Amino acid sequence: MPNNNNEPSLSNPISAITETFFNPLTVFNTLAVKNNWSWVPFFLLAFVLFFPPYLYYSVVDFNWFSQLSADALLGDVSPAERQMYMDAANVSLIRLSQALTNSLIAPIIVFAVLALYYNFITRNDEKSVQGLSDWYGAMWWMALPGLLNALVAIILISFQSENAHIHDNIMVPFSLAYIANTTIASPMHSLFTAIRLDVFWSLYLGFICVRSWTNFSVAKALTTVIAPYLLLLVLLILSA
Repeated sequence: MPNNNNEPSLSNPISAITETFFNPLTVFNTLAVKNNWSWVPFFLLAFVLFFPPYLYYSVVDFNWFSQLSADALLGDVSPAERQMYMDAANVSLIRLSQALTNSLIAPIIVFAVLALYYNFITRNDEKSVQGLSDWYGAMWWMALPGLLNALVAIILISFQSENAHIHDNIMVPFSLAYIANTTIASPMHSLFTAIRLDVFWSLYLGFICVRSWTNFSVAKALTTVIAPYLLLLVLLILSA
């Protein structure tokens, strides 16, 4: 991938959303000289990512799901302790908290950490003039493939009947967890959930961004982008 800023710039952030999927180099070249465009993917992601968990907890048989959760989280405990856990579970609270975590809380925190990482790694590069806020904004553009995963999840969940016995992997249909049908009770569930097509696409966008904003070689840019994801996978393997 050539590392240049000679691509024609885009005129507005709405067109940049579409071009992120088809011509990401132009998008990140444009973002290098534009300000305040990242609010658009922020609001778009916050809106769309809210619905998969909200809809899931609206249709799943919550008693069935609570039993699965108790088995996975509590292990070998007394029936009384298990019942206390299930009685404390509130579907309305969990539905809203999971939806907000998926759409706002988790992305805000994770992207802030990643922005710090990118800012630190690139701060001594001669070409890089982007600061922490620029990298933080770029994270929302890199995350746009997650929209496709969320939209497919919304469609799949919408076809489910009320009180359905459906596992939470339906919320990540682009993941290995959905393909392999691992459940919350599986020790590999978190790892398989993290192995997702949209995440690989986001890593590719991160690579394009680093190549656009720095003088990093292909190998260095690729290593920079993949390293945090590999660390996550290692931690998930160790915790499985």
